[in-house]
Amino acid sequence: MTNFGQPIIRIEDANFENRGELLLTHLHEGIDMQPDFMSETLKNVFKLWKRPVNIATVMDETAQLFRFDGKEYTQHKLGEGPSPNPANEESSGS
Repeated sequence: MTNFGQPIIRIEDANFENRGELLLTHLHEGIDMQPDFMSETLKNVFKLWKRPVNIATVMDETAQLFRFDGKEYTQHKLGEGPSPNPANEESSGS
């Protein structure tokens, strides 16, 4: 296990979908992110960024995009909506 069990997250795009939204990607190494920690992290990053925050990750062996816009959390499978083309899609084991 690398990074002492903490998820490795990087900034992918600071102008995602040309809307000033932040896109983060999670390097999935076989362990899904914990949903409660992820939602609180998105909420706190939103407070700093002041725009919607997105994170692309693999959850339940499916590439997904999670989003917080300041009011609500949404999620969808990648390929069903905005496509950030994260590098971690290749590591989903497909």
